[in-house]
Amino acid sequence: MKLFQIFVLLVFLFPGCGARSGFPDLISEIPLSVPGNFRGELLDINTVLLSWDSVPGASSYKVEFRNSAGPFQIIPGGGEVKDTAIRHEHLSSFANYYYRVSSLNSKEESEPTEVLNIHTHLPWERLEFGEDSTLDIGTFNIQHFPRSGSTTVEQAAIVLKNLELDIIVLQEIEDIQSFDEMLEQSGYNGYLSNSAAFDVNLAVAYDEQSVELLKVEEVFLEDILLFPRPLLVMKFSWKESRPFWIVNLHLKCCGDGLIDESQYDDEEYRRIRAINQLTSWVEMYHPYDPVIVLGDWNDDITEPDYKNVFLPLFNAEEGWFFADMEIATDNNALWSYPSYPSHLDHICLSDEFESVFTAPETLVEVIPLHYYYYNGFNDFASTLSDHLPLTISLPEVP
Repeated sequence: MKLFQIFVLLVFLFPGCGARSGFPDLISEIPLSVPGNFRGELLDINTVLLSWDSVPGASSYKVEFRNSAGPFQIIPGGGEVKDTAIRHEHLSSFANYYYRVSSLNSKEESEPTEVLNIHTHLPWERLEFGEDSTLDIGTFNIQHFPRSGSTTVEQAAIVLKNLELDIIVLQEIEDIQSFDEMLEQSGYNGYLSNSAAFDVNLAVAYDEQSVELLKVEEVFLEDILLFPRPLLVMKFSWKESRPFWIVNLHLKCCGDGLIDESQYDDEEYRRIRAINQLTSWVEMYHPYDPVIVLGDWNDDITEPDYKNVFLPLFNAEEGWFFADMEIATDNNALWSYPSYPSHLDHICLSDEFESVFTAPETLVEVIPLHYYYYNGFNDFASTLSDHLPLTISLPEVP
């Protein structure tokens, strides 16, 4: 026994001796360990970043995945990953993916890690938009608020809190108590009108830490045909800027896509007359003021002239432009009413904003709220709305 112990000691001190004398090496290499701290982060709804800690002795790593049904397979580029991170792209939205990684060198492969499950929907904490340095404004038709009671109230409050908008105009607010609860939970102030037909009222929520509401009024209260929801007009100030005006509107819905002037209650005819009235009102009362008109217009700004209800704005002497025109003309863009799909919510600015709009800090975006729901748009539409918010970020008020 002592001789054997001495032999082992010699082999340890002179590792080449055993090989030269024909004896096998008694000291084998330490087996590769399993990569530790295996984790995944969704970069967007279709891309995950996988990463892990490095393993001593490993020259590369093998990364495999499977979906809900099917065997494990190597992800693209995942056969011999030299780094300790890799992206897996072009994933399906709102789906389960399962991952594992193992260590490799020229002689062996380690056991794989425990399986990591990632579902491709975004966490609420990733929802964001506003910045302290910009004026951030949005519009959101929260259909039949609160359509799912307290659940809708809680989710709407999360949206307001996370987006950090200075001002957001809202449509279809049907319950004042729920509106007040949403404001309390989100930390916003607000105003709710009570003049809309069928109680689908207009409202505004605003951050009193960043903007001041100077005046609020409802316009066209008597014209229920053109304005079943009278305009909600507000005067705000932001930081040291000159005051500006916000007009919240929700025009009549539906129609056949044609303007029939022979029918007084034709939906498109009602919308074009309402827009004409709006245009004239602004030109009369606010000809030199910065004005933003936004909300649910219930029509497409890209229609040809013969059926475009927005012609009064396009042809007005005052000068108007739509901040979301690029979105509306892009068939691959995310639109505000995705179930149809169509883009019905718009942000229209008076020409005072033209110089500001071209600044590099300006941003216009439809917020993909359905990305934050486990089952995507179905969950979103059943609990919050069938519209998505449309937002704009401006560096200053002209």
